Amino acid sequence: MLSAALLIFANTLLFSLRLSGGGSFPKPLSAAEELERSGISTRVVKLNRIAPLDTAAILRETEGAETVLILEDCFENGSVGQQLAAAMEEAGQSCSHTILQNLKDHFAPEGTVDQLRHRFGLDADGVVKTVKEAMSCEQ
Repeated sequence: MLSAALLIFANTLLFSLRLSGGGSFPKPLSAAEELERSGISTRVVKLNRIAPLDTAAILRETEGAETVLILEDCFENGSVGQQLAAAMEEAGQSCSHTILQNLKDHFAPEGTVDQLRHRFGLDADGVVKTVKEAMSCEQ
């Protein structure tokens, strides 16, 4: 295996209701399986609770990861991803890449669940592409 990637999936209310129709966890698992086939050791952490955020437990998971991708379907400003990136910095954790995969500052247009996931890189293909691009920068 080449490197280690950690995919953190924040199961926000919006993700459950708007983009996923409730069945959103298989997407990060599919991405992890594809990354493993590509030789990238991958772990997936699903956050079932984002308030209060169990930062200590999450930091135990992020320790030693080379790439951390935090997948959310919300705006970046004030996101769980920003909170976790700040917590990692405060704890002195460093990894090659901390990636916040979310809607940035865009409203989701009209479309099917699959179309919206694809548009924002929240589907398995988008996650795989993002992680591979980040990890190829290291070589």
